Amino acid sequence: MKITAVDAFALRVPSPTSQAYWGSQAWASTAFVIAALGMFISTTGGPVLAFVGICFAAIGFKAASSLFWPIPQSYLDARISAAVIALINSIGNLGGFVAPATLGFLEEHTGSIERGLYGLTFVSLMAAVAIFFARTARAPVSPARRP
Repeated sequence: MKITAVDAFALRVPSPTSQAYWGSQAWASTAFVIAALGMFISTTGGPVLAFVGICFAAIGFKAASSLFWPIPQSYLDARISAAVIALINSIGNLGGFVAPATLGFLEEHTGSIERGLYGLTFVSLMAAVAIFFARTARAPVSPARRP
């Protein structure tokens, strides 16, 4: 299996350092912001700048995927963590259909791919905000009442 420079940087650098500095949520949000900036940059210039922007978007998305999965595992109860992670994965797999379909819809109706890339930029920024402000502390467990 080939490992490209983007994969090596995006998957191997942020993940080990995320727990030591500020936690996974801040790093995952930063990765989504980098991805959003890359998508936005890809719409503003010529082909070389578009290529550089898409590379930064790939770095952001790859890093965000490796930083996201420790977040639910760190605060979910062991009894329900498998079911919740399966639900997250199922909803995430819908993105494999919805994102290209939305991009194609926006390109067809606006005549330009830029609107679709702006939409991906917006969704990436929303994901960054949602991950950053998500509650990750465990809820206090009340003592069980004994009869």
